[in-house]
Amino acid sequence: GDNIDSKSINIPWYYGKTLSELLDTLPIVTNLSDEFIMSVQYVNRPHLNFRGFCGNIASGSINVKDEVVILPSLKTSKVKQIITPDIENLKVLDKNEKIQSSKNATFPSAITLTLEDEIDISRGDVIVSKNHSLKISNSFKAMMIWMSEAKFSLSGNYLIKMANLTTSITFEKIDFKKDINTFEESQSDELKLNDIAKCTLRLSKKTALAAYKDNKTLGSFIIIDRYSNETLA
Repeated sequence: GDNIDSKSINIPWYYGKTLSELLDTLPIVTNLSDEFIMSVQYVNRPHLNFRGFCGNIASGSINVKDEVVILPSLKTSKVKQIITPDIENLKVLDKNEKIQSSKNATFPSAITLTLEDEIDISRGDVIVSKNHSLKISNSFKAMMIWMSEAKFSLSGNYLIKMANLTTSITFEKIDFKKDINTFEESQSDELKLNDIAKCTLRLSKKTALAAYKDNKTLGSFIIIDRYSNETLA
């Protein structure tokens, strides 16, 4: 295409920036919510005296002593320690060794949290601030793009990966399929490569949900073929 990375001789009347230069000037939109959200990626337990929950902050900030809620269990606790990568002695060499911690952390830091209470937390659970706005459900509607030549089946056996949660999912129905040329919506029971559709999906377990416009981490997902591990949508 013309005027992508360098000035085009085909449009001498245009004195503006190239496309790549314009893209560099666009503001980077981050997650707008101020509430603390962190999807647990890994539970770090090097010995019986330490249990840390690792992940990237998806929005907001967190302070030591802040009250947090674990989703979907709704159990509560307070933050005991915040361990960040800029702390030199992250590695706990001995169970009696005391680890340093930060007083706070903000989006999009990678951190490890320890809590004041012993709570059963697993990979894919979400730690949020006390006054959070997330919904907990095992069913939702979403716009998605079918990205595979593999045949779609309403009765197919699929996996979904949302943030750090991977679980089984079924399609209850295709609400509508959108024509990319006319933007018309039509009913359909099948999807083919590059089709855009709104679907109703049901997970095998409840989880924390957010709209994509509110939080990109929890509001996005991929559909995976259980057997081939291919990304389908």
